[in-house]
Amino acid sequence: MSATYMPGFRESLVRRLTGPAAMTASALAKETGVAQSTLSRWLLAAPTLPAMNARRDDDPEPKSTRQRTPEEQLALVAEAAKVPAAELGAFLRRHGLRTADVAAWRQQLLAGLSDRKADRRRAAAEAGRVKNLERELERSARKLRAAEALLDLQKKVRAIWGDEGEFTPPKSAP
Repeated sequence: MSATYMPGFRESLVRRLTGPAAMTASALAKETGVAQSTLSRWLLAAPTLPAMNARRDDDPEPKSTRQRTPEEQLALVAEAAKVPAAELGAFLRRHGLRTADVAAWRQQLLAGLSDRKADRRRAAAEAGRVKNLERELERSARKLRAAEALLDLQKKVRAIWGDEGEFTPPKSAP
């Protein structure tokens, strides 16, 4: 003799078999008194049940992972981090995600943050290098100005005292 169960009761048991805190059919059979084989059959037929398959009109169709903007990805990663582990499955299903999607986005975000830190370190090192080069350039400019001043002085001395001197070679005759 087979027992007839109300659709709502059947649906609630299937939800307990598939929900975030899913039970095994054997454990649920012991708890409710419904045969394990019946529960397994209901579970296999669950996708074809109208109540289990229907979406509520107020639930928006979840976007695919490729349609998500970086801002949405960041928000979902932050939200998923706040959700308790027992409710994470329901959260992911509600948003049309998989655990791997959230994990990949989290890795991308962390990599982006570490890239920013590395960029800041590189920028600081580059700024130090530029500062050293500017100091060296200023030092070279001072030496060049001193050399130019000595050359100008040498020209003036020659102009005043003449070209020939004790240390100057005589001019060649034309």
